[in-house]
Amino acid sequence: MRYHVIIFFLGVILLSSCSSYTYFYSVVEGVDPYISRNQNNELVIETDSVDVIYNFHGKNAPITVGVYNKMSVPVFVDWRKSGVVIDGNVSTYREPLEEYALWGDTGTVNYGRFLNDPEGMSMVKPRQRLNTQVLELSNFNFHTVPDSIFQLNQAGIFYQENKDLKSITYGIDNSPIYLGTFLTIYERVDNTDETLIFDADFYMSELIQGKKKKPSSLKIYKSRRGDLFYSERRKDTFWKKAGGASLKVLGVAAVVTSNIVLWSLGDNLEDR
Repeated sequence: MRYHVIIFFLGVILLSSCSSYTYFYSVVEGVDPYISRNQNNELVIETDSVDVIYNFHGKNAPITVGVYNKMSVPVFVDWRKSGVVIDGNVSTYREPLEEYALWGDTGTVNYGRFLNDPEGMSMVKPRQRLNTQVLELSNFNFHTVPDSIFQLNQAGIFYQENKDLKSITYGIDNSPIYLGTFLTIYERVDNTDETLIFDADFYMSELIQGKKKKPSSLKIYKSRRGDLFYSERRKDTFWKKAGGASLKVLGVAAVVTSNIVLWSLGDNLEDR
């Protein structure tokens, strides 16, 4: 009996190892005219005091927010008053506190709260960039898009390297993914406290049908463009035959909205 069990599990391992993946690549574009791009194709909001940088590179759009402090004094990012908006649903990067004592009795910002709430507020030192990965999206259902909709696109970012890959180009009005963001930053200038709120909207402007081309095989992906992310779809017929359940197919926007995964990694500081 024991040998039958061993043979069964060896069969499972061999069958599962034959699973294949289909890859989809997505390009993110800024909606607002004040959003520019840097040399890494990150999406940037520039001001005289700070720059806010958005990077979507990776699997399932692991959104990283960068804040570059141009000033000679620290600035503070309030994650509990920053977040995303999808289909009218607001999700802050950190849950708001019941007692949110931001302002002191004198009307100045209570920066001492930074020491008591390190998860909710981050300090950005002068002339440094703070990178914080704030969320990722999940459960994309790009595999349900009919193949006939994908077309060869000579203007697409993959065309020069892979002329056989087809894509769909979207505009602001018909994109299946539209993401609003807001970021709250506090700064002190000439002993006066100021609250800066940065609003920025993004949408998926191109969806590339990558077929079986892995990210590691594509030069344009390995260049770490900040506007490019990928998702993958696993094909495993064995588990379906064995009774494995599959996800219900929904519209892309609905799936993204209902499956946002909020999480935070360690901050990463860079000198400029």
